Amino acid sequence: MLRRRPLTCGHAQRLTRAGPLVLTLVLAALLSPCGRLVAGASARSDEAAAPGPLAAPLRVTVYNDVPSHWEVFAGAVETARRFLGDPTPHLVWAAGDHDTEPHPLLNVMGWVGGPAWAWHRVSLAGCGKDCGPALAADLTWGPVDVLVCVSPEMDERHQGCLHSARALSAGLVVAVLHRADQLPPRPWFLQDPPGPDQVQVQAQAQAPGAHVPVHMLALAPHVAAAVSAKVGRAHRLDWALLAGAYAPERPCASTRCLRGFTVQGTLRYWSGHAGSGLIRDYVGLWAQLAARADAAAVNVTVLGKGGHLRNLGVPPELSRRVTLRSGLPYPEFWLTIHTSWALVPAFGTDQYLTSRISSTMLASLTACVPIIASRAILDVYTFLGEEHVFLQGEGEAEVDVMVRVLALDEAAVLAKRAAVCRLREEMGRRAAAVVRGALEVAGQPMPPLPPAPPGPPGHPVKRKGSSSGKGSSRRTRSSGGSKSRGHG
Repeated sequence: MLRRRPLTCGHAQRLTRAGPLVLTLVLAALLSPCGRLVAGASARSDEAAAPGPLAAPLRVTVYNDVPSHWEVFAGAVETARRFLGDPTPHLVWAAGDHDTEPHPLLNVMGWVGGPAWAWHRVSLAGCGKDCGPALAADLTWGPVDVLVCVSPEMDERHQGCLHSARALSAGLVVAVLHRADQLPPRPWFLQDPPGPDQVQVQAQAQAPGAHVPVHMLALAPHVAAAVSAKVGRAHRLDWALLAGAYAPERPCASTRCLRGFTVQGTLRYWSGHAGSGLIRDYVGLWAQLAARADAAAVNVTVLGKGGHLRNLGVPPELSRRVTLRSGLPYPEFWLTIHTSWALVPAFGTDQYLTSRISSTMLASLTACVPIIASRAILDVYTFLGEEHVFLQGEGEAEVDVMVRVLALDEAAVLAKRAAVCRLREEMGRRAAAVVRGALEVAGQPMPPLPPAPPGPPGHPVKRKGSSSGKGSSRRTRSSGGSKSRGHG
């Protein structure tokens, strides 16, 4: 249902300074029917400006609400750079409570790139939900057109997205969500405008731009459906898979450089009413390998953080065919995937088919490596077609597909890799269209999407798991070790 928001005196004063044309355009605009960020950002000084060939590019800031999920963060950065016209978005990450490193771990900066001045570390340790002053002191380059918040559903503790929006005078917040199961029915970042009994918040609401439109962007269709079931349809919601690109110095353009298959993801446990276990079904995968005498050529690399090889339960007879590589810097992590035949999801929980996206999907698009996918996976991750995956047929196990893939001719393998690269491009354009559409709904007319600049070099062709789950997970924990790389 459409709700109009009056233009405050504060808006008018700021927009007058931006010029009479801007003021005239904004006075004629409607605000979004989407959710509002309580006590959020002030109005931008150029609210009617539009990106594209005839106007200045969008000013984007990407804020990582958690000290992980860098794959999603990188996807948001690439979308801003290539499809939203901001070549140097500001990149903000909230450091962990005990993290004293000045830069993100695992050489994230070496992968994502960008000038050093565009990266901003913020520490929210000890400030609870009153982190506004700390963020206002660090985030000083506003106003911005778009603030992209990565995983705000996991930051109820500090609510950094809210405070960042206010500090940067954001015109639009894009809340990128991947764990619908962690959303309460009324998420803190989607609160309605303050009621008359909220005296303090109401007082803030009289300030310029006390509310800012919030547009939720789920990372997959099934996550969007789960989010909608949680919060209802009163708030704007779309989906798009945000995946950053990995461009190796020497792209693997032949099957001669491919080595084995990869299972990736944090070594984390799930627990729930149906039992508990690792979020990847390693034990089931080892059983498949042991059962096929003709699978001796199949080798598996496990890329994870938070455990040791003994945690994986690898039988002694398979010890030479299974390798665990833990805590790799991102460039080395992606190179390992890039030079494997395929990614194996090996889901150990059904949450990846109901309420969460698996980081294996992001890894597939980042490195242009197909996954081994069952029909059940394709039915859920509907953006994937048979051209993007090595299809696991009815009655087949993952290892059956691995044996079959090793026998494919080179052209077939490289065609899959190229198709996944194209899909990443399509997803980036989709995400950018969602953002631009949200800005238009919020009262900022947008020109047609401009042509994207060429993608990262080194991807002329690219390349290449799945068992059903064991019951819904209510909470997860690392099997040991420090900060996780991603989100499962």
